Amino acid sequence: MPQALIILVSLMFVQLGMGLPLFKKDKADRYEEDHTTWVYPPWEHTWGVVLARQIHLDIFTFGRVHFDNPQGMAVVRLEATDDPEKKGDDDEVTVYGINTGENGIIYNKSMHSIGLYGYSDEGPGSLKEPWDVAALPNGLVFVTDSGHRRVVKLRNIDGDLIYEGEFGNHGDETLVLPRGIAVTAGGYVLVADAGSDRVVVYDTSGVFSHTIEGFDRPVGLAAVDSLDNYTNPRLNYFAVTDSGGQRLRRVGYDGTILNEVDISRMEGTGGTYAGHVEIDLYHNVIVTDSTNNRILKFNKDLEFLSAWGQGGKGRTRFDGPTGIAIWRRFGQTFIAHAGGAHYVWVGVDLTVPPRLQVSEPGRIRVGLTLTERAQVDLELVDGEGEVVRDHTRILDGGEQSIIWRYDNVHFVRAAGRFEPEVERPGVLPPGEYMLRIRLRATYSSRKAFEKVMETSVILPEI
Repeated sequence: MPQALIILVSLMFVQLGMGLPLFKKDKADRYEEDHTTWVYPPWEHTWGVVLARQIHLDIFTFGRVHFDNPQGMAVVRLEATDDPEKKGDDDEVTVYGINTGENGIIYNKSMHSIGLYGYSDEGPGSLKEPWDVAALPNGLVFVTDSGHRRVVKLRNIDGDLIYEGEFGNHGDETLVLPRGIAVTAGGYVLVADAGSDRVVVYDTSGVFSHTIEGFDRPVGLAAVDSLDNYTNPRLNYFAVTDSGGQRLRRVGYDGTILNEVDISRMEGTGGTYAGHVEIDLYHNVIVTDSTNNRILKFNKDLEFLSAWGQGGKGRTRFDGPTGIAIWRRFGQTFIAHAGGAHYVWVGVDLTVPPRLQVSEPGRIRVGLTLTERAQVDLELVDGEGEVVRDHTRILDGGEQSIIWRYDNVHFVRAAGRFEPEVERPGVLPPGEYMLRIRLRATYSSRKAFEKVMETSVILPEI
């Protein structure tokens, strides 16, 4: 069954109802082929549906609901719909998207129907200029209701969002302009209050805990803690953008600044506005750059890894990207923008060409700058096209290197896997060989995508 996008439906049914070419495979353009920090799921996984557009929303709402300033997103696997005996449904997630301009939330009630919340000025749970959303597997949903200066607490019950209460609008913890919101597995709700230059912390019941000061109009917010099953390793911190979306910080829960970067000073990021933040399985921090129509990726130390995306319409193209949500277990990524949403998988790429050095006879040093933790396969191919040596390694993102003693050991490929090292007699004759480098991310995309590069190398006599 195709996965949901922003709203998060199986858009297969939309295409069927419209008579659109369901079985047409989209062609990747040169940018998509060359830039693989994120990749689109294969046609077999989505039946070609990787973009949510207004025309899809029109079908489900009979033209009553429009994408109007979409903002924050959240993704979760609901406990209520998860069958522990069924392994094939673990990627059937629920995605919530804030539709700020129409004061509502759009989400998928199932893999083939959508739900709406809000879109009314009546009732205690009505929304006014909502900005961001956070969710837990138990069905709890938290929304920053900026126009009412509060957080609205909802619960997903049998696919319907039910109002349960509100907080942040009285006492010392009163919010002024709540923007980003995050909820941790340990039961804390963090709110970026752009109007009071602080992050305010509550528990999931709405009871005030404490504030963390020292920010400048914080907007984007994401958080993890040591109880989160899908972070590696398990750490406690949050990531926040402030200073008009120009600065990114990683902060401990005691207020300690762990790392920070001034995004506006990065090359090619003039006028950046990073309004939303997400954290992935390996603690890479991702922000949406709505001004430059890109997604920016940093490692856990906030060292820049890559930029992905461009302006325009279609695959890899954005019209002011805003909300972003990643299902950390499988790397499923949902990105909102003015025209709807994209559904992509975490991939892997090199930021610069591989660096090769035959440091001494029998050894090759391979330098790689990776955008993501990846399985790296190296193959030496002779003039007849035969793989005469191969090697595999798991490397973290960032600048890495492999020193490969290619004439001491040999990895034997068997059924697509690499067996333990075994001694290989003899040495390779000197001459020109081709070095083939294969990259695979460690998420779901590893089964459907690999980045392959080939370059020649001269091996000396041993």
